[in-house]
Amino acid sequence: MVILVKRGISNVIAEALLIIVGVSLAAALASTVLSRVSILQSRLAGVSADVIQSFSERLSYVYSYYDDSMKCFTIYVKNVGRYPIYPVDQFTVFFGDTSQALYYRLARDASAGCSCWKYEELGTSNGVIEPGELVAIYLFNSSIVRAPQYFKLVTARGTALEVEFVSS
Repeated sequence: MVILVKRGISNVIAEALLIIVGVSLAAALASTVLSRVSILQSRLAGVSADVIQSFSERLSYVYSYYDDSMKCFTIYVKNVGRYPIYPVDQFTVFFGDTSQALYYRLARDASAGCSCWKYEELGTSNGVIEPGELVAIYLFNSSIVRAPQYFKLVTARGTALEVEFVSS
């Protein structure tokens, strides 16, 4: 009879060990899954915030003219959205007439004939267009641009402002 009692205890011990191992594996799996879900949740929150902000980016064309003294077109653009728009130095600009527009690169030392552009914030100069802020964009063309002129600006998040105008 003593032998039967020992066999019964070993079965209980084996069962207890299996339960402990099973619970440990389940806890490890649960912690791994929960950490991955947490990472995914934070990434989705960041992406959704960017999408919401990009949908809320709104630029509006205000006015334009040709500046004889600087030999460039000056275009005024205003942020009419609820969020700041940045970084301005990553904007993409196309300019020309309605039949052909060319890519213009940003140049801090832009001058006549360079097919480039520069900007001046008419508010706080920080590389960010705050809501309600007006920005002057100076376009230095290297060839004759006939009327009507075509201007397209694309922000770093992909919001586009596209306008045809006749400069004064």
